[in-house]
Amino acid sequence: MMGVKGSAKFGASIKYNKIKVNDQVLAMIGIQPTAPEFSNKATNKSSVTTKLAENKLVKKNDSKITHLLEKEKLTNRDMNKLSDLMAKQDIARKPDSLKSLEIKDEVKVIIEKGANSRDTSYWSLMRPIPLSTDEIHSFRQRDSLLSVNKKFASDSSAFVNHKRNYGVLNPVFFGIRRALKDSTWSLKYDGLISTKRISFNAVDGWKVSQSITFTKNYKPGKSLTITPYLAYAINREAILATGIINYSYAPLKRGSFELYGGKNTVDFNSPTNAVHPFINSVASLFYKENFARYYENRFINLSNNIDIANGLVLIASFKWNNISQLQNSTNFSFVKKGDNYKPNLPSNEELSLQSIEDQINTVIGLKIVYTPKYFYRISNGVKTMSNSKYPTFYFEYKKGIKQLFASAADFDYLGAGLEYIKEWSPTSSIATELHSGWFPNNNRIHFSDFSHAQTQTSPILLKEYRHSFYLPGYYTLSTSDKFIKAYLSVKAPYLALKHLPILSNTLWREMVWCSYYTSPVTHNYVEVGYTLLEVLLSANIGVYAGFDNGKFNTAGINFSSRISY
Repeated sequence: MMGVKGSAKFGASIKYNKIKVNDQVLAMIGIQPTAPEFSNKATNKSSVTTKLAENKLVKKNDSKITHLLEKEKLTNRDMNKLSDLMAKQDIARKPDSLKSLEIKDEVKVIIEKGANSRDTSYWSLMRPIPLSTDEIHSFRQRDSLLSVNKKFASDSSAFVNHKRNYGVLNPVFFGIRRALKDSTWSLKYDGLISTKRISFNAVDGWKVSQSITFTKNYKPGKSLTITPYLAYAINREAILATGIINYSYAPLKRGSFELYGGKNTVDFNSPTNAVHPFINSVASLFYKENFARYYENRFINLSNNIDIANGLVLIASFKWNNISQLQNSTNFSFVKKGDNYKPNLPSNEELSLQSIEDQINTVIGLKIVYTPKYFYRISNGVKTMSNSKYPTFYFEYKKGIKQLFASAADFDYLGAGLEYIKEWSPTSSIATELHSGWFPNNNRIHFSDFSHAQTQTSPILLKEYRHSFYLPGYYTLSTSDKFIKAYLSVKAPYLALKHLPILSNTLWREMVWCSYYTSPVTHNYVEVGYTLLEVLLSANIGVYAGFDNGKFNTAGINFSSRISY
């Protein structure tokens, strides 16, 4: 809480077998590439190099670089421009056959056989710089830790992670993460004593749950994960059970298949915009405010993700839901014991009795996600995506199929949008999102299948939401018609308040943002806000204001703490 302090020293001996002179760097320090010490450079250029030299873009960038280098003093802005231009030139001068999106590490580290067993006298001869006192102390600590790790690794009964020792009961109470007897299998269990496993809401009352995750690793990029979940809603006396099976099968195409099913209490805004269970528990118990609205769902969900080309992802899904409406089962709270909780009905102008009544729905979906020129790495035969300077675009279609497996659903949905983030530096970035959707057919659609916007009405949050709406209710911006929502935000160390002397030396950052939403019910709603980030390392403090059709509506403030839950 008070801060972090650290120091490090590093020494290395490096041997360069090949050196290629960078003419632009020489020019920066006043040495001409034609100087005698560099006159042995080859004068004959290949046909590929000649063609590239004639490229108009290359010539234009060379002119800009020369202009910058002629300045007597370069500013930080000039240096940033120079860095960008030199990077562009490096890419442009590569033959097309070398312009690959795969990122390959150019540096290889080879440790000579027997290097770890050499004595001090050998390394004293090889290394011109003697070990410092700090380095000697560091190596002694490392050796002692290695000996301890070897001891615990050889003890198969050693349980992972908790300072207290309750013997065999330790993993039962506090959880465990370890490999099983067959080293290809591992398990993860949070334990009985976990805040994740106890919650409260007006529908279920007190709810206790348990889950355990088993993972089978076949080879790099191919694995099977099984997670059974069991819960008991005490006040409404309901046993809830679900299970997830995920199989990753194509490491070079990032292919994965998931089967998810069971019976559970579900937020109407699930899965991405649901009210956090802990936030809802605290609001209910201490403020008599039940933010979330729930229904019971008996379901089977199937989905498959795979890359059909680099940067082009195809997501296919199928879900069958047997939905039951729920009522509040308890009035318990630590405060306002005489008051009643609000009914378990979402607050939304498009809500009808038909959209929340008991029904069976069968819905299929298809989504295509594309990121142009998406760089990637391949390690041990496993592909991982890295970065792209272009936005990510998507298009999706959902269909509620009437009478398929007794389904009552009858709707069509078309959606499209983009997401983009540009990092100027490790601490500064600009991000934007644009989403649009339309239900050309909404003859029969359950409220859970409406299009929901990210809303976070609670003044206290457990994570940072870079793009969200903070003033409307949790279910207000949900629609079964057409809509547009857009977000824009800028993060940087110095935007407004950080220019003040009292704050200028802090490590806090700032964010300014604007959000927009429109639909046939909510016309041209805009929120603007300002947030101080990383206050006392992990807290954010934000203020914001809302406008309806250009007229001021209301304002608010929130506090978020990025803690593990």
